[in-house]
Amino acid sequence: MRKVIEAVGGTITASDTRPRSPVVRAVVDGHGARALANVPVVEAIRLPALPYVDPADWRDIREDDLTVESHGGPPIGVLDDLIAVGHPLLLNLVTATQSFPASHGWQQMGEHGTMVAGLTAYGDFEEAIRDGAPFVAHGSLVGARVIEPRPEEPGRYRFPPSQPEHLTIEEAIVALNEDYGVRVFVLCITETDPYSGPRVSLLTERLDDLIRERDLVVVVPTGNHGAHLATARMNSGDHALSDYPDYALHESARICEPATAALAVTVGSVARSAGPATLAGKTPIGHTAIAPVDGLSPFSRSGPGAYKGVKPEFVHYGGNWVIRPSGEIANPESGTGVVSLMVSGSGRLFGMGSGTSFAAPRVARVAGDILNVYGHASSNLIRALIGLSASVPTPVSDAFGSNICRVAGHGLPLSELATASTNRRAVLMGEYTMATDTVAIHPLPIPEAFHTVRAARSIKVALAFDPPVRRTRREYLAGEMSFDLLRASSLEEVRSWYRKQDPEEPLKLPGDRRRLKLEPGTETMFNSTLAVRGVRRRLFGADDGDTYYIAVTHSSRPWALAGDQTYAIAVALEEEERQDVDLYLELQQRVRARPRVRVRP
Repeated sequence: MRKVIEAVGGTITASDTRPRSPVVRAVVDGHGARALANVPVVEAIRLPALPYVDPADWRDIREDDLTVESHGGPPIGVLDDLIAVGHPLLLNLVTATQSFPASHGWQQMGEHGTMVAGLTAYGDFEEAIRDGAPFVAHGSLVGARVIEPRPEEPGRYRFPPSQPEHLTIEEAIVALNEDYGVRVFVLCITETDPYSGPRVSLLTERLDDLIRERDLVVVVPTGNHGAHLATARMNSGDHALSDYPDYALHESARICEPATAALAVTVGSVARSAGPATLAGKTPIGHTAIAPVDGLSPFSRSGPGAYKGVKPEFVHYGGNWVIRPSGEIANPESGTGVVSLMVSGSGRLFGMGSGTSFAAPRVARVAGDILNVYGHASSNLIRALIGLSASVPTPVSDAFGSNICRVAGHGLPLSELATASTNRRAVLMGEYTMATDTVAIHPLPIPEAFHTVRAARSIKVALAFDPPVRRTRREYLAGEMSFDLLRASSLEEVRSWYRKQDPEEPLKLPGDRRRLKLEPGTETMFNSTLAVRGVRRRLFGADDGDTYYIAVTHSSRPWALAGDQTYAIAVALEEEERQDVDLYLELQQRVRARPRVRVRP
């Protein structure tokens, strides 16, 4: 290799000459790269991976270097360790802090609460650091201290031992909701062991009860699939690098409680960076990031949920791991972690870490942004809009195929898609109540643009509902909801298919083109309180009509009482290629308040 590089006028800058996996780093031109590609012993050629932001970019930032913008918005409750309210980027953002229980003799604060709070308020620091842009905060924070560092293990945390944790969390949520009007919470605390059933914990059930009773959004992480740092062996026994990503589906990688909560928003992690941090301005040779950019983080846990529902519902950027040439996992400051706020004796304002705890607050930020725009939105509508804005990163879908929902749910959500329509992507939404064990039929106007010119376009539907739960029952949810999207049919035809049937001559739902095939299928969303399904076509035929119908079906469990069920629907109609359309204007002119049709199935 040295001879070839010298022959093409290149320069070797670094190398790893160990015979098992020799690596050479060199500076060559295009001709030299082509020559190297023809050397038989060369397995691969690539550019050195670079971190999204390098620790060198933020280690020395001081208060005088900060440019901060703060915008109004609803408060978000941070249920975690104590927050460093004196941090320059948190001044005037934390409106109150309380400890639960107040009588507990607390340990010194750790770093976790401040890092979670920073990401909850700002959503992201890395783009601003990379681009030299202002740091922009939204809304305010209310802190509830519910955990503390373990005295014997300062890097790990515990609930106050003086009362059960479900009482601690309930007390904190009720107080912040009643005293400060908090409706969106982030709770980045999970058990260390994967869920094994058969019943969910008291904390999980109580979270679901509080979400439903108080119309809340509670965002939780999946928990972290651990590894032995020195050997890079996962808890499953697989090697973190060579067995990636298969171990994400191992039983030991299943989500931890309370991530199983049916009404909570559960978040896994994907990697934003696959480039190790530089040393003296150079990427260290032989350091290898495990996940590719936008790939599933090696520590992210997978579903299904406690009762086979979709969990996690979402993923966001939570970091990555790097393997050193020695075979061990590098520390979080490897260039692939998440940058957030930190309190340091050295005066450093930022720190880096990796974990699903740093993905969850980014999704809580999306929920807060939705509530800021739609101030009276129910928790169902907020969850539906988050789901409508999400898409699965390509590296995750390529790696997991039919198991996408187990590791990434509906994908990575974006605030800009969750809070507004555009000319080419129009969103229709509504909040409703229906009697249990009935069907509600919602007319969906279809723009004329969908019938003209072949071009990529899509319809995406999100349905969220909040049934009662009982952990002592075999069926945890009191009811199940599903929906169909129907076309080329009259309203009376659709009613006839769902109306209570004559057992002697039942009418079956159409199995032809009138009932659109949505992805993923209904069975994938079974036992999930948030279902997101869609269809992508190059043309929706004009003979299908200008009105489709969304038929929403509710089925109750044997233990549930008859009554009403609240739910929300959000639909996105999108032209993905054409620029000369205005779906928003066309739908705005067509939409009228039309009553739903309710039938008994």
